[in-house]
Amino acid sequence: MGFWGTALFSNDTTCDVRDGYLDLLSEQHSSEDAYERTIEQCREIIDSDEEPLFWLALAETQWRVGRLREDVKAKALGWIEKDGGLELWEDENPKGGDGWRNTLQKLKGKLESPMPKEKRFPKIDRNPWNLNDVYAYRFHDEKRSGSAYVGKYMLLQKVGEGRHYEKKKLFMHIQAIDHVFNELPELDDISKYRILPLDKLDYLEKRKPKGPKVFVVRGILPMCKPSDYPKKHLTYIGNKPGPANKDIDGWVESLLNLEYLSSYYRFWKGREYKTVEEGVYDYIPE
Repeated sequence: MGFWGTALFSNDTTCDVRDGYLDLLSEQHSSEDAYERTIEQCREIIDSDEEPLFWLALAETQWRVGRLREDVKAKALGWIEKDGGLELWEDENPKGGDGWRNTLQKLKGKLESPMPKEKRFPKIDRNPWNLNDVYAYRFHDEKRSGSAYVGKYMLLQKVGEGRHYEKKKLFMHIQAIDHVFNELPELDDISKYRILPLDKLDYLEKRKPKGPKVFVVRGILPMCKPSDYPKKHLTYIGNKPGPANKDIDGWVESLLNLEYLSSYYRFWKGREYKTVEEGVYDYIPE
């Protein structure tokens, strides 16, 4: 189990239980069906020494969305009385035990308090962008993009889809073309320039990697409904396969404000990288 703190959801196991259950509700499963499917999906956890984490996470999540079952509540309170999960902390960090005990007592208070009203999970709308759609984004916010970029354009292309488990939103993977256009670009322009890596700027600066270590990082944008996009500043250009637009695995960068694409452009301007395979790049440090 990977953990990074003593809060209830500061470990991989409880996060997996929470996200799996909420995912099922977002897919329009009934409360009963979501519960039964979660039990089946987490059978290995229930049959291991991490079982208390399962019931604690499920109870908190069900309480939060107004669906706490009495049997789940009873199991969670039973584990709280036995300091369930404490041995997992004591094996790694004896001092973490006190923090975990505090977490358990806070959870007990929550589970014994009045439960919130049942939360609705509305059906998520279809993504308004199709695979390989190309849009031109027009920079307009001088504070975020810089005055040199206001009124200019950058090409974006959808290359895949996914789901944000905590916020229960679908999202799309995009790639950006590493060029700023003074005029509205054309569809063929996506083949004339390289892809702009959307990597952690400060991370790359600090580690100065040696050898082929950088993957082209996809940006993610929510895709619940058309209004999630800055429609006023997006112009549809067309649809066609672009350079290295394979939806590869790897981390992605959240791009809730497209104005910040200019900072990636500035960082990579003049820096070299080469294609290793479709979607994978070597960064050549200075």
